[in-house]
Amino acid sequence: MRVCLIIVSRTEVPNYPPIPRALYDQLRQVPASRDGDLEYRPCAVTLDDGKELSCVYVTDRKPYIRVWGVYPEDDQGKLSVSIRSVRRIADSPNRLPARLANELYRAGESGMGYTVFTVEFSNGARQAYEAGNAVDFIDPPTGLRASDAVSVRPREGRQEAKKRSIDYHWCLYDGVENAG
Repeated sequence: MRVCLIIVSRTEVPNYPPIPRALYDQLRQVPASRDGDLEYRPCAVTLDDGKELSCVYVTDRKPYIRVWGVYPEDDQGKLSVSIRSVRRIADSPNRLPARLANELYRAGESGMGYTVFTVEFSNGARQAYEAGNAVDFIDPPTGLRASDAVSVRPREGRQEAKKRSIDYHWCLYDGVENAG
């Protein structure tokens, strides 16, 4: 029996527009977390139809593709939204404080393609999470906000972990409009 494996890959770069200057200024107000070359901006966005998405990574396509290797539209596991549809950008209410996310990024993966961690909140509550390699967005216990997180414990809580931290979208852009 002969087995043939066909790998299909995109040969052209998707056409991502530049981010409008006004949106870029809003984006810069969102505290960044960082994993190597990729600066994460965990945002809440308002779309042109009035819909609000509370968990969106808005980032430049070049560092994104260097880290992730596949565009969100080509990855069945990723959700995406076009920067063309975005009318407002703000800090996400579902994001870990940047210093805690940075601690998780520095600790690295727990296993191939996933991260397990426990978050401790200001009232002493703890919640374990399992996420991919983007860890900023969490769904906190009832009555708490993500901003109530006070510490993280990388690689702790595997048995108690929620299977996914929270669903999120990617929103890529290519440079800044009128950057000169």
